[in-house]
Amino acid sequence: MLALLIAMSLGKPDEYKFPKGMSILWIISGTLLLLVLTNDLHQFVFTFPKDAAVWTDKNNGYSIGYFIIVGWQVLCAFAALVIMFLKCRVQKGRLHFLPIVPMLLTIVYSVLYYAGADWLLHLFGDIAAFQSVMYILTFELCIACGYIHSNSRYVDLFASSVGTSAEITDKDFTVRYAAVNTAPISKETMKKAEQSPVTMGGLTIHTMPIDGGYAVWTEDVSALRDIKEDSELLADELADRNEILRYEYKREAKRRKVEEQNRLYDLLRSATQTQIDRIAELTKEYRRISSTDPDSAKTLLAEIAVLCSYIKRRKHLTLLTDRDIKIAETELHRAFNESLQTLKLLGVRSSLYVDESLSMLSGKTATAVFDFYESVIEADILNLTGIQVSLIKANGLRLSLNVCCKADLSALVSGDNIRCEKEDDEEYQHLVFEAKEGDRK
Repeated sequence: MLALLIAMSLGKPDEYKFPKGMSILWIISGTLLLLVLTNDLHQFVFTFPKDAAVWTDKNNGYSIGYFIIVGWQVLCAFAALVIMFLKCRVQKGRLHFLPIVPMLLTIVYSVLYYAGADWLLHLFGDIAAFQSVMYILTFELCIACGYIHSNSRYVDLFASSVGTSAEITDKDFTVRYAAVNTAPISKETMKKAEQSPVTMGGLTIHTMPIDGGYAVWTEDVSALRDIKEDSELLADELADRNEILRYEYKREAKRRKVEEQNRLYDLLRSATQTQIDRIAELTKEYRRISSTDPDSAKTLLAEIAVLCSYIKRRKHLTLLTDRDIKIAETELHRAFNESLQTLKLLGVRSSLYVDESLSMLSGKTATAVFDFYESVIEADILNLTGIQVSLIKANGLRLSLNVCCKADLSALVSGDNIRCEKEDDEEYQHLVFEAKEGDRK
């Protein structure tokens, strides 16, 4: 029965399970086995004389159960052979009937044993041992004839393997089997590959332990190596391009920086060009009279100081305005205070009042107020004897100037935001400049 089950399982996957209906084979075999083991109770298989004192093999007979059992064995054996023969994929021939020979010998031996041929026991031994050997021989012949496929003929297998690079070695890495056209691999390389794959040229050598030795094979990584080399070349090319782009970016940044510096220079120069030109004239005049007229030279230096003070503060306000930064009231306070301090070099009396409610001013408003103040003091700077400056918050920023000089300052009035008033004393004049958001001089 087990031979029949083996034949039925040939060609099936490892997880194959027999149908539940096949349990009838186990039931039949189990029942027949129980009949043999309980024969002393019913003698349905072996019979003995009723008057025998001891039951032995010399005086036993055979009942119908014995023949049923033998018939079941023969039926299962031949059914297994037929199934294996039908499943065999190799070409049929006379040698493929060899597995039947041991089965026929088993039947013949059983008949002779039943007939009482004692000489069989001396030649072949007990029937159970003889049948076991015949079953083993039957399965070996089934394997040899191809009824049962097995892992054999390794030499033919590897000899017919083309396009692979597999080898089987023993424990000492001596090659036992190798596929056709397999490149030779040294034992040292195989031992290194046992720890981790080894790459040589365009091949990666792998080693895996198996029973009795090792499996060695190679993997062609030349395509991957070429891709890697192309990737490295591309990476180098990209690195060079990035370096060029980085250089161009630095150049562009430097160019923009120079352009920005030139723009700011032009902006600052245009805001104070009048004062710069005036300083150049005063400097020439100073060089001309510094040795002959010290008093006049001192006055020239004081006038230059006033203009330089304005240029310094005006450029600072210009930069803040260009960056669109709100200007604190303290910045404007310091600008007026510094200018008034330099006016003292010319003997000008001055005072300054700044409304504490003023906080943050726009750059345009602050520069407009400071520019108007500068235009007033430059209108008659040499005859200016006194000035009072007041900055208050009134619908914007209001600059009030009380000026004592000989020149008529009404010429500075242009627009509705500037007013000029004169007192009885012609040298005393009152000017008001109202600067709103967006106003410029």
